[in-house]
Amino acid sequence: GNDIAVDDISFEFCAPDIYSYIDGTDKTSDQVCPGAGLTVTSLITPADYFSNPEYQWEYRAGATGTWTVIPATAGYTGLNTPVLTIPEGLLQAGEVWYYRLMVIEAGNRAANQRQCYTPGNMVMIQVLNPPEIRVPRDSLCRGETLVLTAEDLRTPTQAGYEDFVFEGDFILPWPSGPQPKNQIL
Repeated sequence: GNDIAVDDISFEFCAPDIYSYIDGTDKTSDQVCPGAGLTVTSLITPADYFSNPEYQWEYRAGATGTWTVIPATAGYTGLNTPVLTIPEGLLQAGEVWYYRLMVIEAGNRAANQRQCYTPGNMVMIQVLNPPEIRVPRDSLCRGETLVLTAEDLRTPTQAGYEDFVFEGDFILPWPSGPQPKNQIL
């Protein structure tokens, strides 16, 4: 008769898309100055996937570090929200940090377990080293001038600086033509 056979059925977990990015840039990686403050925001698609989500931000130092839950004592805000704020002064020169948001439906978390969390994508923040200031000689007499040059530190992995601001009481106008953006008299 009417026998029906079904073969090769598989079930697959369809997790939501958790997309994190750096506010103001919409990028998932960026190079910033030491001490810069910024915000990392996450969007969940579909927005109604979780009815009562619990959020947990993680970070790791460098590309090979271990993912760790960001502790409340680390200085960040928004640790249990989809928006992580990195305050000014927290990021130090030469550091590379990766961040990701983990989301779980409230009530599904096992003690000290992460197996039910849905991870978002990674966001990478590279903190640039400050530029080096090249001084052409080690002494200066009254009435003399010298040119200080800021080295932009461009490398294959670091974009370097594009603009420099020199401040002080004894900065003179550039003598002729446009002033180079990385030098001061």
